[in-house]
Amino acid sequence: MTFIVSLSEASTDTVTLDYATVPGSATAPDDYTHTAGTLTFDPGDTTKHVVVPVRDDFAGAPREVFSLQITNPEGCTIEVPVGTGVIPGVTGLLSYRQRFDWIYAAVHDTANGYFGPQTGANAFAVPRHVPENIINEAPDYGGETVSETASFWVGLEAWQGALNADWTGYNNCWNKIDTIYVPNTTNQPNGTYNPASPADYTPEGNLPSDYPRLSQPSAAKGVDPLYQELVTTYGTKRMYLMHWIIDVEGAYGFKNGDGATKNVYINTYERGLQESSFETVTHPCWNDWTNGGSAYGYEPLFTQGKQLYPAAQYDWGKKWSYTNAPDAEARAVQWAFWANKFATDQGAGATIATSTSRAKKMGDYLRYNLFDKYFRQIGDNRSQGGTSADPYGSCHYLINWYAAWGGEVPATGAEASWGYRIGCSEAHQGYQGVDTAYFMATGGGGFTPQSPSAGDVWLGSLYRQIEMIRWLQSPEGPIAGGVTNSMFSRYETPTDGRQNATFYGMYYTYAPVWHDPPSNNWVGFQPWGQARTADALLEVSDKTTPLAVEIRHNLEIILDRLVNWFLDESELIGTGDFKIPGTLSWVNSAAIAGQTATTANLEGVYEFLPTLEWDGTGDYAAFWNASTVPNPTLHCTITEYSTDLGVASSLAVLLVNYAEAKRRMGKFTDTIPGGAHTAQDAYTLARELLDRVWNTYRDDIGICTPEPRSDYKRMLDPVYVPAIFNGTMPNGDVVNSQSTYISIRSFLKDDPMWPVIEAHAADPVANPAPVFTYHRFWAQAEYAIACAAMHHYFGDLIGESD
Repeated sequence: MTFIVSLSEASTDTVTLDYATVPGSATAPDDYTHTAGTLTFDPGDTTKHVVVPVRDDFAGAPREVFSLQITNPEGCTIEVPVGTGVIPGVTGLLSYRQRFDWIYAAVHDTANGYFGPQTGANAFAVPRHVPENIINEAPDYGGETVSETASFWVGLEAWQGALNADWTGYNNCWNKIDTIYVPNTTNQPNGTYNPASPADYTPEGNLPSDYPRLSQPSAAKGVDPLYQELVTTYGTKRMYLMHWIIDVEGAYGFKNGDGATKNVYINTYERGLQESSFETVTHPCWNDWTNGGSAYGYEPLFTQGKQLYPAAQYDWGKKWSYTNAPDAEARAVQWAFWANKFATDQGAGATIATSTSRAKKMGDYLRYNLFDKYFRQIGDNRSQGGTSADPYGSCHYLINWYAAWGGEVPATGAEASWGYRIGCSEAHQGYQGVDTAYFMATGGGGFTPQSPSAGDVWLGSLYRQIEMIRWLQSPEGPIAGGVTNSMFSRYETPTDGRQNATFYGMYYTYAPVWHDPPSNNWVGFQPWGQARTADALLEVSDKTTPLAVEIRHNLEIILDRLVNWFLDESELIGTGDFKIPGTLSWVNSAAIAGQTATTANLEGVYEFLPTLEWDGTGDYAAFWNASTVPNPTLHCTITEYSTDLGVASSLAVLLVNYAEAKRRMGKFTDTIPGGAHTAQDAYTLARELLDRVWNTYRDDIGICTPEPRSDYKRMLDPVYVPAIFNGTMPNGDVVNSQSTYISIRSFLKDDPMWPVIEAHAADPVANPAPVFTYHRFWAQAEYAIACAAMHHYFGDLIGESD
């Protein structure tokens, strides 16, 4: 429940007020969480919000009241000292809107641990990955945040504005993105950068033991066509992209370039496609040789420098570097588009104007994620760089896995003498943002960034993304992994059959970028990516503009097959449980002539391969024939079902968007082509998933489910460190050839669950796998978003109204 505290007019001085909840018929802690503190109105502020978590969530709960009392005014007088909060009571299951409000309050209650840092001057600034401590799934402990977390936060706050006309949290979210997730100019001191030579080529290895790598400065590279346009448009060299992972609590002891020891930019993966999260060495983005590591910081883990490797052309230098994960930026822009629509409909567009401008700017810079890693030409001429005559020859127009940028840590008072920028040659289906591209495209959603070429580039990306998703769709329904312009990140030419059927000259890969585990096995990437496709279908479903009409049917064809598969493969168990697909396989244990690669891949299995060569000039009608798929040999099988609550929530978002789009098109009760279901069935499954998650998998602070984690025994495994490297983490943990995952993360041993992990690793038979109950922020946000969408779009069917 949110209390709004307002000044009658803005003050030129700072105003403070104390507040505290006071019991009535509702009492704490049974009915609500006692909440107290001080509100500070800076000059110009007029409104503040106090969020009080309430508990009216059991059938038959009576209507009860409590109050919020204001006291101790400084700089003002109190006209209304008490506000009444009404807990309306529940005659049955909470409405979807009430569930949204409940989750929103739960994650914003600082006692629940969702936001950090937990202490310090900047406390509770950003959402942590989880409130818990030990976890490994890209973030290697709970006190980190990732840019994807931030993007789900944007969606949560957008719906808070839509449902409750409260845009405070939304603007705060974008402010934190601007000041924390996007490194400031002190932390990215861009100096000299040559867009005609963006970065030196360094071929990747397959395994961590293939590192450090020798750079090849004379190898081909192309021109960066974005740099000067962006500098001219925005008057700054600052890259406006989010770094992908941040140590919120500062557990590692690293520091940023500005000296901050909380919300510290770090990195993990940097050593080949088979580097597991259990094989990483976490290191700081600010590598000034005083931030842990060896005498040369952490760089000797990754690249060769002349100080120790005579064949290297250059010495190691003091360096800063950042990397983004662009599905996060795509999702942030997606929800900014909807926030702008919601706020404009309320007459509050001006209230979020600064946030809207920041989102569009981010979309402008997101174009770096449409380019080959070293700006080399796409397809057969990949051995050559893109040229100034054809600078977009290196643009694959697909949202890739990352972009990275960095440069020299300059001496005090000096300007950096070098810098670099790279894209990525691999594009994963789950990272695509068809809706984001449409929103920013010329002739699309009217959310076009400022740069002159941005709208046309995003239009090209819209078409290319839709084509790739279609080219990758399996006959079963799910979308296969992705494509690459640089096989093994070394621009190699494959000989196992995939060279015979490319997508605009790019090779198929079943697991873009990382293979331990294969990146497209997790079913979550299906609704993550295709909920955005459904979001695009929803937006164009009732539009008559040429672009909307042009793409609408193709989006339907993709989604119809996938939705049919989810409806076929999801199981409702009894009255309160469910199973949905959890893990997929895109390989076979043996070669199958005409269907798989002729030789085993790095994991010793045979990938199912496409058979259609496609560059946009083939038989268009056959390509979009809804009764089949372009590549019927791209098979997948389900190897595991799950009750992953985040994936279930993302699936609900996909189904709600799809069902509402079909309803607007007059097809809500029509049989979906290729199956026996209707869009109404999709809506019904979404409701069932949301209800069963709520009833079965919720505790006092959010949705969660027990997870046995036998894989955590890998925390005692060795981490490869070359013999030449000897260093320490800032806390003294030794980093050398004897290091293990846990030995360089010794702070995790303070967690009470560590002995359980250790015992299981010592004897997995006698000691069962440790069980964790995680409250992932992104899952809480996605569940709330799904409930908000259900309420907003289907309130007429479920008896809810705004």
